[in-house]
Amino acid sequence: MLGQRFLAFCDVGMNADELRRFNDFRRADRDTLATVLKHSRELVIAADRHVVGQGRQLPGRYYLLAGCVQTTQPAAIIDAGGPQACERLYPGVGSIRTRSPTRLLQVDWDRIAFLFALSHTHGLAETGETWESRFLGSPMMQLLTTADWRALLGALSPRPCDKGIEVVRQGERADCCIVLAEGHSVVHRGRRTLTYLMPGDLFGEDALVTGQARNATVTMLENGVVLTMPQLLFSRLLQDTLVDYVRQPGSGRLVNVGLPPVSHAINVSTQTMRQQLHRFDRAQMHFVIGGSESERALATLLLSQAGFKAVAVQD
Repeated sequence: MLGQRFLAFCDVGMNADELRRFNDFRRADRDTLATVLKHSRELVIAADRHVVGQGRQLPGRYYLLAGCVQTTQPAAIIDAGGPQACERLYPGVGSIRTRSPTRLLQVDWDRIAFLFALSHTHGLAETGETWESRFLGSPMMQLLTTADWRALLGALSPRPCDKGIEVVRQGERADCCIVLAEGHSVVHRGRRTLTYLMPGDLFGEDALVTGQARNATVTMLENGVVLTMPQLLFSRLLQDTLVDYVRQPGSGRLVNVGLPPVSHAINVSTQTMRQQLHRFDRAQMHFVIGGSESERALATLLLSQAGFKAVAVQD
């Protein structure tokens, strides 16, 4: 991971048009590019430093502004003046090490992904991607059988939703989770934006696992369609499949979701876990401890949904 003693932060010295040197931003309009810059920062890193190690993750997207880096998976040497630098540097490689003093542009992609998803609204068919392909292609769905897929898809109930409708509301009780089929929506707590959702995304499962009230509101940003999944089906097909239990931790990494913090563990709350996924290692098994049984179950579910190996430790 990026060590504070290896880098410095500075204001972004680019203008909106200069962002178009990177393929991710080539077709964006000026207003979109200006928003990207508001959610970006430059990192200055010394030579011969690991930016990200094998099996680790970083938050956001990274682009090479100056210098030279060496990557693995794929193995390459990338210079800021070369053609490979037009692509995002990370995610996309296994590890990064600087070969010279280097400047990277770090973009808080979770904050601005919606802007680029909008440009493809109703254009998923052009790329062959539909809400079904995104949903069924997710790590959690890969753990289900074809028969489970048929049972789940057959039980989803469509519901049209107009722009501005609150699909779920913070504080309400829950009897279902939801798949977004058409349109885009925003997840927020009050005025604080947590993330944006696009077709194929599942949401509302937290309250089903914990038995507590909804912990956030989801509001439609345009007219669309949602598909509701009954709690019983969610519990039988998803929760029971993704959440396994063990009596004691084995070889791997401890994840503590309770208080007080535990030494040598990843200490994180279930409410912030989605924003903290860069702290976890896909090569390791994660043993979830602390908190209540339902909090451990939710943390295990969230990690499994994201493609990490995780089990909950019983009391």
